[in-house]
Amino acid sequence: GGSVSAAITLYKQLEREFPSDRAVPRVVARRAQIYMRLAWYDEAADDLETYATKWAAEKDAYDALEEAISLRAALGDDDAVAKDVARWVKLFGARKPQEAARAELMLAYRTRERGKPDEAMEAFRTWIKRHGGRADRPQLVAAYAAIGELAWDASCKVKGTAKGALCLAPSRTASAPRCGKPPLVAVARDAALAREAQKAFQTAIRAAESSHDEYALLAAAKARLYLVDAKVEVGMTQELKASAVDASGHMTPASQKELMAWFDAWQAQLGQAVRGYEELLRQNNVRVAVLASARIAWLQQHAADTVASAPLPAWKKPEREELRTAYCDALGQHAEVLNTRAKETADVCLKVGGDVGVIEETAPCVAVFDRHNPGAAGAGERLPAAAWPRVRDVEPAIRYRVTP
Repeated sequence: GGSVSAAITLYKQLEREFPSDRAVPRVVARRAQIYMRLAWYDEAADDLETYATKWAAEKDAYDALEEAISLRAALGDDDAVAKDVARWVKLFGARKPQEAARAELMLAYRTRERGKPDEAMEAFRTWIKRHGGRADRPQLVAAYAAIGELAWDASCKVKGTAKGALCLAPSRTASAPRCGKPPLVAVARDAALAREAQKAFQTAIRAAESSHDEYALLAAAKARLYLVDAKVEVGMTQELKASAVDASGHMTPASQKELMAWFDAWQAQLGQAVRGYEELLRQNNVRVAVLASARIAWLQQHAADTVASAPLPAWKKPEREELRTAYCDALGQHAEVLNTRAKETADVCLKVGGDVGVIEETAPCVAVFDRHNPGAAGAGERLPAAAWPRVRDVEPAIRYRVTP
């Protein structure tokens, strides 16, 4: 008669008075649907869980439990989600191994999102042991990439380092006499965790390449970015030492040779890093392409600052001030070339980020742009708030180029 409350009361009465009747499963299922229409999601999830657990042989039992998981997730009840996923795997995992793998992988991601990296790491490792042999390629790639990211972030012991960022800290020799304030330098990571991260990234890439799956290749692109980051950090850990001078205040031949050798090795490392990032600019994963562009701009700016802030030779007499000035001016001219490249790269990065609607990843470009344009409007104010139609989200970490 159109009375929802009366219907609920009658369904409860039927279940209570005829607990063994063949109609009871339908009673519970229909009551759950009524609760959902009323937006009483807790009650609906309770009934769906009861239905799936008591009558697991029903053909729609696994669908009911999946719906309960969705409701618990929407309500933010992570403990209930974990229990329901474990219940689903126990009841239906043998019949539906792919769905079971997907559910447990989702649970591992939720654990990571809740800010529990250690638990998430163990969840992903367990998932690979349990499902890695028969999981589809995109899931396997995603699991290994997640392990790599968690281990990579954990390997950096510098407080305040953002997730997915280079491991940087102030220079240990910052207090020594220099031409200027030195930029941050790379800090050695925890060796065991860094090795685990790189091994996981490499496994993810191999799995993606062997499958030729489009989404697996998209996910593997981020792993490639981290591997380039690792090479960059290795090159950034070697700082330029102060040059020795003779009695007349000129650099000794040995110091000149050492300085030129450092510059040659440093520029080769810089060039190799930039080439590694440039390879990622052509990736269909647009987020990775923008991140790579941003890292090139940041790296060039960092290179300029490194040159411009070189340590001073050991001049002691006040009359050597003209030597200090000439030394720093000469380095400044070399730094200006890198400054120009950094500014140009930042402009391109901002344009690409704005065109495809990938905004957050352009933060390093914004910093470089604002530094070279102090009187202009902030670069962040010029970026669009939403993505263009030709770009769509595939996964939280992926934004995919779509041909118009």
